[in-house]
Amino acid sequence: MTPMWGWGMVLGVVKRWLMRRDKVPALATLGVALVVLVVGLAAACSPGENSIDGIRRALGVTPGTFYNFGADGQVVFEAHCKSMDFVPDTAYDVKDSKGDVQVPSSVIKVTCGDSQFSTVGFTSVYMSDGAKPLLFANSQQFATMRIQNNDRSIPLINFAWRNVKNSFVGTASVVQLCDQNNNPIMAFAGSAVNTFATDVAKSTMFQVKDDRLGKGYIWISRGSYTRVDTALMG
Repeated sequence: MTPMWGWGMVLGVVKRWLMRRDKVPALATLGVALVVLVVGLAAACSPGENSIDGIRRALGVTPGTFYNFGADGQVVFEAHCKSMDFVPDTAYDVKDSKGDVQVPSSVIKVTCGDSQFSTVGFTSVYMSDGAKPLLFANSQQFATMRIQNNDRSIPLINFAWRNVKNSFVGTASVVQLCDQNNNPIMAFAGSAVNTFATDVAKSTMFQVKDDRLGKGYIWISRGSYTRVDTALMG
């Protein structure tokens, strides 16, 4: 039987090459290069939370809420899911006579727990339950702030931050999500914010972490976002 080659066996071979460096200098040099390559490959191939694959695996066991937003930036659909996944619904791809895709589908197929639904045309957001403590403004609060904020020179995100920043002492980054008409709909703060592309067109996944409040995930489709250091907030 052919032995299984793991990282330990590869490193063992490299080590033996290095021990021969006084006799075969070229192999020693090659060995050093291989050590660097092996370490690099191990880092690249090891699963971790800082990858969209890792996050999607996490969402497979992570409850949260899916939202659709209308043209005025307010919620028109809401569903709480015990887990979530999302893929382009290829059933709506436009194909030519040869079966080649000419226009990819804009429809998103969402798996919400044990159920499925499709959506298209809305700004859609999925917020894991873990992200809720990191949310400091939602669409309704932004609508109220728009009325309260008479000084239009102050962006709404700054206006919101002034009201809640004492609750987020030590946070380093803020992300503001907007719908397709640039209405602010959500804002999150944390000590670290990571962004990831997904296989759904015009969508982005966020991982927001806070040293005190934990970690959560937010996915937005057909919307815009602004990420800013809290040091720049008014």
